[in-house]
Amino acid sequence: MSAWCGWPIHSQPAARHQLLGLSVNATSAWLRTQLGLPDLLDPTADIPDLEALRVLRAALRALFEVSMRGRPPPASALAAVNQASAGLATFPILAWSAGTEPTVQARWGPSRPAAAMLGALARSGNELLASLLRHQLHACQWPGCVLLFLARRPERRW
Repeated sequence: MSAWCGWPIHSQPAARHQLLGLSVNATSAWLRTQLGLPDLLDPTADIPDLEALRVLRAALRALFEVSMRGRPPPASALAAVNQASAGLATFPILAWSAGTEPTVQARWGPSRPAAAMLGALARSGNELLASLLRHQLHACQWPGCVLLFLARRPERRW
């Protein structure tokens, strides 16, 4: 299992935390650096690629939040993450319903570079949610902070 990618997943980001959409080149460079991905975004890419990143970020945030609270996942967030996962040639889907533990199940499908990037991000979130690391997921409690983090010690607040 790969480690969580450390993607900034705040769905209502403060302006100082908004990393997606400053420019396609900046977003692409950040993805390559942070995730070790090749340059998958064409510098001439249109807004839907960046919008797809925002949709995935919001869906992962929703799933992380319900995981931290021990609640069932919203179907729309599961669908968005699993749809993004479908961008991989082999993609994992997150299977999770009320009263069950999350598991990752393999599926097969076609792939395109931008779709593969979203799939890699979704896979990272799926693997975190389906692992015991999800119990280390915490929201930063500093006033105005919108970040989530993995706390190795339960008393850590950031």
